[in-house]
Amino acid sequence: MAEHVDYLLDLNPTKITWNFKVYVIRIWEVPSKYNEKEVGSIQMILQDSKGDRMHAKIPRSLISKWKGSIVQFQNYQMTHFIVVANDMDTIITPSKWILCFSHRTRVIHVENPYFPLEAFYFKPIPDLLNADKANRINCILFGNMVDQILPQLEDGRVEPLIVLFQYFRAIRWNGKTSIQSNFDVSQMHFDNNLKEIMEFQKRVAKYLMLLSVSPSSSVRITQVPSQHAWSGADELNQGSVFVKAIEEALGLVQEGPCWISATIVAINATNKDWFYKTCRRCPKKVESSIGNRYECNKCGHTHGCAALRFKVEVMVYDSTGSISLLLWDREITQLCDKREEQVMEEDLQEIGDDEYPPILDNMMDKRVLFKINVKSANINHRDQVYTVMKVCDDDEIIQKNLPKKMQSNQSISIIEINCSNSVDMFENIIHLNVDADPQFSVDILDECVSSLKHKTSSKRASSGMKYGFNSAIDNNDDGQFSTNKFSRKYRKGQKIQVIEGDE
Repeated sequence: MAEHVDYLLDLNPTKITWNFKVYVIRIWEVPSKYNEKEVGSIQMILQDSKGDRMHAKIPRSLISKWKGSIVQFQNYQMTHFIVVANDMDTIITPSKWILCFSHRTRVIHVENPYFPLEAFYFKPIPDLLNADKANRINCILFGNMVDQILPQLEDGRVEPLIVLFQYFRAIRWNGKTSIQSNFDVSQMHFDNNLKEIMEFQKRVAKYLMLLSVSPSSSVRITQVPSQHAWSGADELNQGSVFVKAIEEALGLVQEGPCWISATIVAINATNKDWFYKTCRRCPKKVESSIGNRYECNKCGHTHGCAALRFKVEVMVYDSTGSISLLLWDREITQLCDKREEQVMEEDLQEIGDDEYPPILDNMMDKRVLFKINVKSANINHRDQVYTVMKVCDDDEIIQKNLPKKMQSNQSISIIEINCSNSVDMFENIIHLNVDADPQFSVDILDECVSSLKHKTSSKRASSGMKYGFNSAIDNNDDGQFSTNKFSRKYRKGQKIQVIEGDE
């Protein structure tokens, strides 16, 4: 009697004695949401003989049993699953069910499958672009994807680099379509021995032959390491960018890039977390040291000291609200006009553990155009910090791209709701003449500052956040008050504390 084999489309939660023969199209590890250094689950995409696909998950309790025993692109017989609802944040397969491994699940490797592997469902670029004669599309890579592709771009090749992108997300923004990596599920393949890549190479060679073009002169993927290749200013000067107010950015419900105009009012950094260490040969982050040397887990390179890269969280503000942003090396170097290793060469001995290098104060009180990446975690309020992709601090470009909701002046205005009192803080001294009770003016100013503080949610303001505003309040003997630009040493003793009101 022939063995009964189930098909993935027949999946339902009414039984657990399922028997599938499937290929593992994709397998990846998902970090624990409580500790990123630990594996929270192993997930995979399975495909049966009919070409249907299903999402499967190995829970944390069974990771030690299955880790390393299931290999991508191999065929397996799998039995006994628990069927659960597909409530994943990122829906990868259209099915409303997910196969969940249990203690009774059995997996047997099939040496001679009875159906072939068809691992990739290709989406032609014209189908994504609808009508782009050049058949070109932008691709955005995040995290480890950047580390994977950089060595491929730097190996001195003369022929086009062919990359197979698997499980990338297509997005449409401002009338343009692009693809981007999607957390841990996305994968890139550079193996020229893959059947699909070999077939594509033949088609490219045939096409170039018809055009009488040599492979070395054809278009290849290029790295954009500096702002001069395609900077934020270049993008803004195209005239197709719509800059939003912070209030509008916080209300977005669609993932993708977004430009905002805001002033940096606080830096959330200490003497230990304004930078991170990377390999000197590749951009991989270096976690630990071996004696007095660092060894890269990716390329194996060892060196006496690791390279340093900026990574700083800041808070920015406009007249509609505030938002926390994460700035990386390129953006901070542009705003501070100094490399991180130059900062390390300065005397940092006098800086306390809760202080950051003085050079970072060059960013304080700057009005900047930020291109931020709005992720699903931001939309669902699981992550209150938005990652910055590009910046532009050119005053002329900023003035041309101010949102409608923002005032055109470049001062920071602190306005009390339902009150006509306002305090404009400039670098020049502003005197507040007191005609009556001096304490009355102090109360008004305190209320105005308090209104600004309450615009910052408690989730986004921490006790380690240092505030700028480029001014301080001095109590003079003659009953007058002035807002003066103050030094870093003075600000250490005059930190503004965020006071949370009773709810």
